[in-house]
Amino acid sequence: MANAIEHLDNLHNNAYILSPLLESFFENTEQREKDILLSYLVLPLLLHKESSVKIKNSNIKSSIYTIFSSPSIIYGLNDRVYTFKGVTNKCLLLSSMEKSLSINSDMSVNFINKNMDNAFCNRDHLRAAAQLAKLFNSHDIVEIFRKLGVTNL
Repeated sequence: MANAIEHLDNLHNNAYILSPLLESFFENTEQREKDILLSYLVLPLLLHKESSVKIKNSNIKSSIYTIFSSPSIIYGLNDRVYTFKGVTNKCLLLSSMEKSLSINSDMSVNFINKNMDNAFCNRDHLRAAAQLAKLFNSHDIVEIFRKLGVTNL
């Protein structure tokens, strides 16, 4: 039974399906030192229904302080970050192998072009990834982690 659950988890959290989310995020973010750390927030925030809806519906006046003010969005984020850490690593590896993202020596991520097929990726999640990047652009990485209450990776 455990094997069946593990196989369903592998199908649901497939790096080939989720990599376009990271592509969309890094396409819309400004490159800065150590921005690879932000990639560990993308999947936990976008695959959580409540936060995904709020991020997708954000506008030009929104900030991380207004979007993430609800405790229901932030609650359990540390656990979600830990859960999706392995999948995020696989997505980053796959995107770098497909030459859509490159990881520089200063731990910054450079978007090259869209090489991953996003046919199986949820369109709302792709839009939310772009919106999340725009929300994060005006804030420092440490400030983002502090606001979201993420203490470790």
